[in-house]
Amino acid sequence: MTGHPPGVRPRRLGAVCLDVLALLLLGLPVALAVVGPLYAGPTAPDAAPALPPGAGHPLGTDVLGRDVLALVLSGGQSVLVMTLAALLVSCALGLPLGLFAAGTRRRWADEVVMRGLDVLLAFPALLLVMTLAASGHQDATTLVVTAAVVQVPAVTRLVRAAALAPGCRTAVEAMRMQGAPWHHIQGRYVLRRVSEPLITDAGNRGAVILTLLASANFLGLGLPTDSADWAVLIERNADALFLQPYAVLVPALLLTSLAVGGNLTADRLLGGARRVPGSADGPRAVAAPADGPPAVPGPVGPQAEASRPATLPTLLTCRGLTTRTLTGDRLLDRIDLDLRPGRCLALLGPSGSGKTTLGLAVLALAQPGVTLTGTVRLNGTDLLALPPRDLRTARAGTVAHLPQDPASVLDPTRRVGAVLRELAALNHRRGTPPGRTRRHAVANDVRQALRAAGLPEDGPLTRRHPHRLSGGQQQRMALATALVTRPRLLVLDEPTSGLDKETTVLLARRLRDLVRGGTALLLITHDPHLAAALADETVVLERGRVVRREATGQLPAPDAPEAVPLSRPLPRSEAAPGAVRTHALTVAGDDPSRPRLAATRLTFPPGSRTLVTGLSGAGKTTLARALAGLTPATGGTVEYDGAPLPSAVERRDHDALRAVQYVHQDPRASFDEYRPVIGQLTRTAMLLRGLPADRAHDEVVTLAGRLGLFAADLTRRPTALSGGQLQRAALIRALTARPALLVCDEVTSALDAAAARATVRLLVEESEEHGTAVLFVTHDSALFAPVAQRRLRVADGRVEECDASG
Repeated sequence: MTGHPPGVRPRRLGAVCLDVLALLLLGLPVALAVVGPLYAGPTAPDAAPALPPGAGHPLGTDVLGRDVLALVLSGGQSVLVMTLAALLVSCALGLPLGLFAAGTRRRWADEVVMRGLDVLLAFPALLLVMTLAASGHQDATTLVVTAAVVQVPAVTRLVRAAALAPGCRTAVEAMRMQGAPWHHIQGRYVLRRVSEPLITDAGNRGAVILTLLASANFLGLGLPTDSADWAVLIERNADALFLQPYAVLVPALLLTSLAVGGNLTADRLLGGARRVPGSADGPRAVAAPADGPPAVPGPVGPQAEASRPATLPTLLTCRGLTTRTLTGDRLLDRIDLDLRPGRCLALLGPSGSGKTTLGLAVLALAQPGVTLTGTVRLNGTDLLALPPRDLRTARAGTVAHLPQDPASVLDPTRRVGAVLRELAALNHRRGTPPGRTRRHAVANDVRQALRAAGLPEDGPLTRRHPHRLSGGQQQRMALATALVTRPRLLVLDEPTSGLDKETTVLLARRLRDLVRGGTALLLITHDPHLAAALADETVVLERGRVVRREATGQLPAPDAPEAVPLSRPLPRSEAAPGAVRTHALTVAGDDPSRPRLAATRLTFPPGSRTLVTGLSGAGKTTLARALAGLTPATGGTVEYDGAPLPSAVERRDHDALRAVQYVHQDPRASFDEYRPVIGQLTRTAMLLRGLPADRAHDEVVTLAGRLGLFAADLTRRPTALSGGQLQRAALIRALTARPALLVCDEVTSALDAAAARATVRLLVEESEEHGTAVLFVTHDSALFAPVAQRRLRVADGRVEECDASG
């Protein structure tokens, strides 16, 4: 082990040099601008023009006979003040415009703002300055305002794009379901999300403004020609460059230093904010392909067992692996693991036991604020002792990681097929001749990855963006991006959580073939059947410790689910008071002949429980989101107690929001990562039911206890909770609204068997106690069928009612 503190990476010499360079480039001109006027002395002409450096004038004199050194010392203040003022004004105007355009409920208002700014964006900035100067407006204030205004369109577009990014979308939807006001969503959450790209852009934006201001002064359109300004100094002495170069080169170098230093400093500050203690890449990293030719797996299929050597060297070894938070709490406590090629190790345990943390730790990754100690040897190399660059090299082409929330590894701005082809092409960057041979190899790798992930090898799915895939399709596409790199070690965190039974069986078969072909698989799952089908060894975790090991995937059978007594069947009368109904509810698709949701007519009486099943991508989530107004219907209506609800959630008032509540399939993305979970849960009851904060808090704590969550856990931020804990927290958030219809989209997919049964019991009790109609959207029909009073099946966007047997 190295001598640096556990879990803290020593900074590379190159990074330190860049920081020092940024400090020097930005600090020197800023220091001159701030303190220079104190030592500048007089700037009036007092000598012959264009004198060379001498005793009385260290940098000589300019064409007017002024001391160049005095001008340099006093000329930076105007540059700095004008640039900062223009930058602040452009952000002050562009930021609220961007937030308004992204958050407005009226599409026409967004169009008016953006098209109006497009006109301004098309107008050359320097031409605008020249026009104002020609009309007599030639002063510093006019120049600053003009430079700021012409940057407003770019700032507005940046803010709007960041606010509409998929990373923001789910959390914003959840806040709208809570009834959070527009100013709260845009001013507290979205503003924090857009601040990072805005800070990144500030360096570049400042350089653009500086260039514009300097150009105006170069042309004599800004400050008076006798001003002590670096840009004016350059303009006045440009013709005498060869007679007195210092009067031009010194201020030019200072302007360049200010622009480059500002950009570099912004990049370094942002990069430092993104660095994760104990991790080089952060917890969202997916394996990078190796630079060399990919390692070709061995034979696939039953014959692989016979061809594999009896003893293979250990690929992954963990000894004493421990993770600690900043407060000293241990998330993992002295974990020992061994994994060989062609073997599968399954991690089981209740939600919050540390499985996901261990899945990251074996790759030398950690969540922010978590440090790693012990040893993690990959191919004999201790990953925890490596600097970041060597760590990336050690993992490249060897490991791949699929996190529990697959959407986090899919690029929201690109079609998934293009990403797959790019990753496959990196594998063949060396060792494969360019041209048709390489293209054929890339296409073959993409087809194999899609086939292994249980996706069609050629079809419309690969031409879609991630947000147009269902949860199960996103899960499998994320797996394909991991498999296309042909890793030797594959870490899968809940790979079947969003999949139907048929797809799960198919995926298990594909993973078994991968393992037989020589891939080492670390499987994190709540599904004991999947572990039994794949694992050569099973490790059970509880509270970060190994409590049991089994030589195979077979574990003792779990306790039989506790039966929940069904209430008396409820009437399905169309006139049932307080019911939620749909009338010809329709969501159009890209193909007019194949809607995402065909015309659907359903009734959900108070206290009813309805089970919705179907294959991944069949339209279950589309139905659920259309009921909640998150996917606006293109036809038909949703009614509550005979009154139609607006088709879009943005137009629903508090009563309409209470009528239908939705629990997102991706719970982590639905929370504000900057605020403690408990505060986000209590807001629903406070906003939609008007409860005081203390009563809302007590109600949340009571529900959490019934679901096996501790109040202390909820005081943390979402990043400190497991997927299963956040899934139950998301359910609590919706339940506290006391809705007429609660739409549960895969609310037990990340839960162990005991927690899942507790969740079902709670939903049944809430349904019978408060008369809440519950819609279960799930692939786990065996769990929900005993408590459901009606069963629906969705196929190709069409909803059909099934009998009790399904």
